Amino acid sequence: MMSVLTARETSKLNHKVEISNETSRSKKSENSFTNAQIRGPDNIMHILILNRWDDIFTDYTRYFDHKANTISYLVSAESQKVIDKKKAYLVKTMKNYEDAAEALTKAELIHSQNPIQKVVAFSEYDLSKAAYIRESLSIPGPGIS
Repeated sequence: MMSVLTARETSKLNHKVEISNETSRSKKSENSFTNAQIRGPDNIMHILILNRWDDIFTDYTRYFDHKANTISYLVSAESQKVIDKKKAYLVKTMKNYEDAAEALTKAELIHSQNPIQKVVAFSEYDLSKAAYIRESLSIPGPGIS
């Protein structure tokens, strides 16, 4: 059974992420970039979220500011019903959510309408798919290799 993190646990987790981000920012790499480089026109970032879940953790409005960013989704048929489509830029439902080629095709369609600056996957099963999309569309972030 999954449990929701308490405010204190969330605060600790956020602090660890901030420390990790600071550490990774201090390292020079070929994938390093500034916030200004990843934001699109009018300083708005277009974020693509890969989502396979259909439960409370799918409420991405709790994690991402949908007014300050443009948020698009690639979702499974089961999970598309819980996405707040009114707050999303685009929602593309995949026939076969496990198919990386289909994911790339849908991501290319979204990218052609409004260039994506970030690809986010919260499930470990989606990390390689997100990396494949990033590499294929030349989006900064972790790749397949």
